[in-house]
Amino acid sequence: MIFIFIKMNKPEEKNEIESDISVEEKHFECLNDFKEYYQKNKDKLDKMTTVVLNKLYKINGYVIRKNYGEIGFKTIKSSVKVSKTEKRLVSIEKALNQVIIVLNQIQDRLDL
Repeated sequence: MIFIFIKMNKPEEKNEIESDISVEEKHFECLNDFKEYYQKNKDKLDKMTTVVLNKLYKINGYVIRKNYGEIGFKTIKSSVKVSKTEKRLVSIEKALNQVIIVLNQIQDRLDL
């Protein structure tokens, strides 16, 4: 993952572009693996926002949260979200099919 920071200056000055290519996305199989990594890199990680932490560090089944500056974790309920989304898509598909049928019937009547 590459982060590009643009420092905006006054119109008459040139803008500076800084890039941090050394930052890579890391995946952790379990929460304990991340906790070990966190203990080794505590100072660096405490300075990051939760948005940046969640983009850089992927923990199976968890997202990173901060509460009063302390890092915590929240479980992801992805299967519930997926099933709700699937149900919505199926209902939208049924509605679209009904609209298509009605439009085809209207077109057939106009063609007569």
